[in-house]
Amino acid sequence: MCLRILTSTGRGGYVDVSKVSLDDILYLYDRCPAEYIDEPREDVIAAYRKAELQRVFYATQKDEE
Repeated sequence: MCLRILTSTGRGGYVDVSKVSLDDILYLYDRCPAEYIDEPREDVIAAYRKAELQRVFYATQKDEE
């Protein structure tokens, strides 16, 4: 089973945590016009960190099976 864990970009979209870094998300977030931003930067960071923890947890669970 392939599990994709998505996180918000803060600009109305979602990305797969395993395919993009937090730095990449914030780079694009910081260059986005304000009218297209729908979440505070801090929320984007928190969501990414939570999704990254979930990804590590599920990878660990898969290894134990």
